[in-house]
Amino acid sequence: MYFYTLLSYSAYPDEEVESFYDLLNTACEENRGTWNLVLGDFNAKLGTRQPNDSYPTLGQFGLGDRNVRGTRLIHFAFGQNLYIGNSFFAKKPQRRWTWVAPNRTYKNEIDFVLSSDRSIVKDVSVINKINYSSDHRPVRAKIKFNFKIHRLKHFQSKITKHSKHSLVKNSDQFNLELTNQFSSLRIENSSKTIKVSRKNKTKLSTQTKSLIAKRADLDIYTTEFRSVDRAVKRSIRRDIRSFNLHLVQTAIEKHTSLRTAKQGITRGKQWINGLQDQHGKKQNSRDKIMEICTDFYKTLYSD
Repeated sequence: MYFYTLLSYSAYPDEEVESFYDLLNTACEENRGTWNLVLGDFNAKLGTRQPNDSYPTLGQFGLGDRNVRGTRLIHFAFGQNLYIGNSFFAKKPQRRWTWVAPNRTYKNEIDFVLSSDRSIVKDVSVINKINYSSDHRPVRAKIKFNFKIHRLKHFQSKITKHSKHSLVKNSDQFNLELTNQFSSLRIENSSKTIKVSRKNKTKLSTQTKSLIAKRADLDIYTTEFRSVDRAVKRSIRRDIRSFNLHLVQTAIEKHTSLRTAKQGITRGKQWINGLQDQHGKKQNSRDKIMEICTDFYKTLYSD
């Protein structure tokens, strides 16, 4: 389960926050599996472990002081038997904060990784350098599953004994099953050796990628970074607009739908018979249809 962002505690009353936690509890209870993970922005400050903390769900490490929402998160984790992975790994303060305030002064750890099995989480850390501007830093968890131990817990090996009489009587069936097993192995091995070629469907131009690479090397607190960041966003919008216009043109020229044009195939013979222009008049000529589509996407993706 993954919750990208929780309700902002500064903007929502306690009743709505509790209502959200009720939904979260329901989701956890209805989707239990061998391992369960809950990840996201909880807008909660856990801080370091306090002397009176007796919750096994919380580790020794944290950042800053705990707030009311941090206590609520601990109660939720304890009720669902989840471990707060961030708190079990020692990190320097500059390697722990996940969010920075607009004034770039206050930094807090508010994004967490919760797991139903503490042993599978080997590390939780932040990624310091990313190619996109954001007030959050991505949180990365290293997870390792031991499927062998899991299988031993749930299954016991059973030895099936066959008599000589049953082997002779069902020899044809045994041979058929053996043949099918070898056929399955051959298919599986063949599928591993076949490489599927995939078309490059990137919408970004070389110029845009160069700007993104340039932005990644800049300090996010500088004027130059903000200038390059604006240029990147403008360039991305232009690339997307150009990509969509190309799709429309391809669909019209090959008499296919936009979905077919996007997939790069030419199945189907559906014509775009006509479109209404800005005055509400239906146009049926291909030139007019192309003009209407071009104007539509220019307006949609205009700067």
